[in-house]
Amino acid sequence: MANNQEYDEPHSRYITRRAIWCAFVPCLAFFCLGWDFGATTWSMYRIRKDGAEDNAVAWCEWIHNSGLLYGFIAAGSMLGGFIGVLVTFLSFTHTSRKRVIRVASLLLVLGSTLQASAGYLYYHSQTALMCLIFGRISYGLGLGAAMLTCPKYIGEVVPDALRGSLLSMQEFAVVAGVCMSYAVGYETSDFMGTRGWEWTFQAETIPALTILFGMAYLPESPRWILASGGSVETARAASEFIHPDFTRHEAEELQRVIHEESIAIESKKGHDEVSPIREIFDLFKGTSAWSARIALGLIFFQNMSGAIVVSYYITDILDETYSYDNRHLLSALVGIGCIKLIGNMVAVNVIDKVGRRSLLKMGFAAISLSMAVTTIAYILEEGDHWYTTYSMIMITMAAYEVGCGSVTWVLLGELFPMHVKDAALALSLAFGFAVNYLAMEIYAIQRTNMGLWAPFLGFAVISALGYWFVETHLPAGMDNGLRSIESFHRLNCLRDNPCLPPGSRNQSGPDGDGGLSRLAAEEEWEERSSERSPLMP
Repeated sequence: MANNQEYDEPHSRYITRRAIWCAFVPCLAFFCLGWDFGATTWSMYRIRKDGAEDNAVAWCEWIHNSGLLYGFIAAGSMLGGFIGVLVTFLSFTHTSRKRVIRVASLLLVLGSTLQASAGYLYYHSQTALMCLIFGRISYGLGLGAAMLTCPKYIGEVVPDALRGSLLSMQEFAVVAGVCMSYAVGYETSDFMGTRGWEWTFQAETIPALTILFGMAYLPESPRWILASGGSVETARAASEFIHPDFTRHEAEELQRVIHEESIAIESKKGHDEVSPIREIFDLFKGTSAWSARIALGLIFFQNMSGAIVVSYYITDILDETYSYDNRHLLSALVGIGCIKLIGNMVAVNVIDKVGRRSLLKMGFAAISLSMAVTTIAYILEEGDHWYTTYSMIMITMAAYEVGCGSVTWVLLGELFPMHVKDAALALSLAFGFAVNYLAMEIYAIQRTNMGLWAPFLGFAVISALGYWFVETHLPAGMDNGLRSIESFHRLNCLRDNPCLPPGSRNQSGPDGDGGLSRLAAEEEWEERSSERSPLMP
């Protein structure tokens, strides 16, 4: 695409390569999340294997013998992410986007270095274990802060014409991080011998430092500058990084739009100052209550379906099924990473053609079936069933990426009205981290005390319940995405508006501006949603 291509927006001329860079650097935070998946699964596998040896060091033996400790360490980044999201939303919502992202990158560097130090201090049991635990939590703190802030920065800085495609880089970055961490584990395992896992953690500092230094050369969000009381001239200078012809008049126009948006948000929330905690509780009131219940339900089933948990423990699962050597094991992991990458690309290309609701149903159905087959294979234990387990895991990963792994986050961007999006994103991320932590702990305890069949049976049941949730609680019109959801919100706005007397179905919108009538809103929603959700108000 030519750098100077014109688009129908106020500041239409932009420099494409700079816009891509403004999205690429923050998206590395999602790459770090994917890297954590791969680095954790390989490192925890090696630590447990070391703990099973006769002459094992004490801290590896503790992890090997305790499912609770094993799960706590593996899921430590999820616990840190939960805390990081809440702290960032409650205390740093109005802080500079650039500053928050750079602080998050420092936490990522600290966390990866502490985790790697557990390998460097391998024979100092208590010190090594403390480094690993605090490193996991510190890394999670950075992930939580970055994942809450980076999408806001990208959405506010990049041009409208590129925003959708650049925001979609986030899920791709997660999968790319998984694949890259497997490749690094493959190389360090062969080069460093039995204890090369610390290098997979240490290598996490590379993308984290790229974020730290890359953000130093990127502009602050012009919207944040104006919303926080900055000058028009400062916002204009920041915009010139991507839009070289951005004028003072356009900056003043943006300031006016932000002022009008703030007035509209205040009218929704009331003129009293609303605390961030109150904003989260207000999500469960009025029209947004239905959206909040749908969002939390989808996030619960997405994280409890087992695909993310299997991603973290995949080496342990494969080694339990069939005793691979390191090279063959990591080759199997690279194959799974490629399947995840292909599944993500398929989802991006078919989501608008097939529909959100349909992809969710197909994904949960495939995950439930593959988990059930894996459970049967472990219960029967007849012969060498590694090929069954591996093929079912491949199906699970592909179904997750095509279904709930990608679609859930698309719907989260569409479900909520603009004035509650920040609180909704914070709640969704925090809840996702919490549920993921719980799922990983449950897996580790069940796997240690009952065997692998138990968690896989649980995943099969929960995925089937996820299919039921989508079938019964998401209306058929949800396949149409944003437009059908907006029509639902407009209809409820009209219904709840006290200015319209009962029965006035054909009156104008609440502002009396000849907008969408009550009848038109009802007809649009009925047309798009032939089925009703029992969660709808």
